[in-house]
Amino acid sequence: KPDPRFVPRAPIVVMGLPRTGTTFLHRLLALDPANRCPETHELLDPLSQRPLHKRVKYWDSKLNLMKRLVPHLEQIHDLGAREAEECLLALSVDVPLLPPTFRHLVRHCVANGTFPSLQRAYALYKRQLEFLAAEKGENKRWALKCPAHLPYVSDLLKEFPDARIVWTHRDPRESIPSLCSMFRTFADMGETGPIDLEAIGR
Repeated sequence: KPDPRFVPRAPIVVMGLPRTGTTFLHRLLALDPANRCPETHELLDPLSQRPLHKRVKYWDSKLNLMKRLVPHLEQIHDLGAREAEECLLALSVDVPLLPPTFRHLVRHCVANGTFPSLQRAYALYKRQLEFLAAEKGENKRWALKCPAHLPYVSDLLKEFPDARIVWTHRDPRESIPSLCSMFRTFADMGETGPIDLEAIGR
């Protein structure tokens, strides 16, 4: 049963098309001591029993391996176990939203004109945030972020009805090419052989 002391209240939720400054804004919000942003290691391993320093060391080693395999990855997104990170890592427990699969999900959903429900994923994520707040014994205002929230605002608001939504914008003539470049980098993470740039562009 949820402890009412740690239920998320009026979280700030940053969303917008990818490459519109959502990460910059999210990490700016993380500097406000009144806010709390979920850190990478918390999203990947929310119920870990290991001491914090061991948790951080473990996940930094995994992230550093990704950086070695795809050196240009950090040109599009800073990685670190203690960085403020986006909701994608938690929501992907239920839906294939992680970078190597995200563009395929988008292509499938656009082609079929429907997106799968994320209400179950948001309910699980809300519970995860409750656990993280209880672990620290404080319930600061959460500052959350994920471009993938855009098609799922109604699902999000069913679990976070008092959310304060911030929607970022950027000229599509700049954001779309940048998005394609990001998908190209993600392809390097999980695909072998020649990358189909035309398919990414479509």
